[in-house]
Amino acid sequence: MIRIFRYIIFSAFLLIIGCGGVEEFIETGSSTTKTSEDCVECHGTTQSTASIDAIKSDIVDTHYDNWRLDPTGNWFTTGATTQIEGYVLDNAVSWAADGMGYVTKANPNQCAASCHDYHNTHEDIDLMEIDGQWYSSGHANIYATAFTYNHISGSCIRCHSGIGYAQYVDPSNTIYPNWTAWATNAAAHHITCNACHDAQGYPTKDNQRLRKTGSVKLVSGSSTTYVVDSTLDAGASATCITCHQGRESGGSVYKKFQSWTSPGPIDAYDYWGTISNFSFINPHYMPAGAVVFGLKGFEYSSMTYTAGNAFHQTMLCTGCHMANLSSENMGGHTMRPATSVCEECHGSVKSFEEIGAFRDMDGDGVLGRPMTEIDGLKTKIEDYLKSQGIYYDSINYPYFWNDPTCRTNSNPDCRNKTWTVGQLEAAFNFQFVNKEGGAYVHNFRYAVQLLRDSYEKMTGTTLAGSRPSTGDDRPATVYTYP
Repeated sequence: MIRIFRYIIFSAFLLIIGCGGVEEFIETGSSTTKTSEDCVECHGTTQSTASIDAIKSDIVDTHYDNWRLDPTGNWFTTGATTQIEGYVLDNAVSWAADGMGYVTKANPNQCAASCHDYHNTHEDIDLMEIDGQWYSSGHANIYATAFTYNHISGSCIRCHSGIGYAQYVDPSNTIYPNWTAWATNAAAHHITCNACHDAQGYPTKDNQRLRKTGSVKLVSGSSTTYVVDSTLDAGASATCITCHQGRESGGSVYKKFQSWTSPGPIDAYDYWGTISNFSFINPHYMPAGAVVFGLKGFEYSSMTYTAGNAFHQTMLCTGCHMANLSSENMGGHTMRPATSVCEECHGSVKSFEEIGAFRDMDGDGVLGRPMTEIDGLKTKIEDYLKSQGIYYDSINYPYFWNDPTCRTNSNPDCRNKTWTVGQLEAAFNFQFVNKEGGAYVHNFRYAVQLLRDSYEKMTGTTLAGSRPSTGDDRPATVYTYP
């Protein structure tokens, strides 16, 4: 909000005095791109000579990541001259994807080659409105750990960097999973317009110029554990699912078991036998795209699993999260869905938590909505692991510890590395569902199936209540190695 407010005030100021004090800038409504010279008249101060006051209304504020406002409105410097916000770099880099339109400090005249049809609007799309929506979204939060953590691996940067994402989905990239970070500027880069759009002929409703559409691979693991879990035709939602699918799956977990050579493949163990010196396999975060299709959880060979809700798969990410809504704070580029999107099928609802029928799925004898039942199953798994000396911490990696105070004691050696096969599989499914905060809406049946099966297999007990099914569930995924 601070940034948007400052932009509005600054824009109004320019309209009064004229751009650069030379000529008045007028919003024409045409699609003519502003020239580079027009950009630098207002954004011409270089970082080396800029004062703090100049930075507040200069290109350094809007592009560089060296100076910015903190949430309380105070200016601070990161001191990291190679960290970027809007793809303004110290020097040109060979690895940037086509159409990134990044500019260098040495050549600000490259502005017009990027997304800088910025001050204009089109008849069929209001770019200024989209910009406001985007800056209110979670993806645009420049303080989020996702975009400030020092990611140094290509496998991270492909989703935690706008440039990295553009390069990863480029058709010329055929080297995954051995995709490594670049030698320079290998850091988390904030996501802006030309991460998802290619910046060639600024996008309109009819020509969105999305970098990734149609077919998308759901992939997991790396090196010897790499597996292609599925290939989906996701339309525009392929842009989202590329990252929102998790980084490990039941398939990669199985391959990790099989490739573990000390003392041998997991098949040699009794199911409840003890495994030592084996680290937790983290599915990563927000795998909503996989959950919608009922994929990537650890599935048990004797069970069947839902393929997901066909209507949700028709709507997909963009159909719900980017729906055209009357509220400027919902839908569109805010990425925030509204309950009104659900009312066509579910009737009048006041909150997502109200969606779904009452039933007992966690075996406690009490009827509850899907969100409540999923929470109940997660609690059962967490409590059982705790009774076995394995403690879950939702914030601190690698999340499972053999001492509940280990983080307080700053002792990394207390991470849990002793499991039974059932505990490790259950811990994976627990984390897979727990880090997908919308699973109860996206595909509650798959989440419940995974959690119920995990608890029963781990403990050797059978839960009361019902295991949900659509009546046409598919057999469990058959895992193979290699």
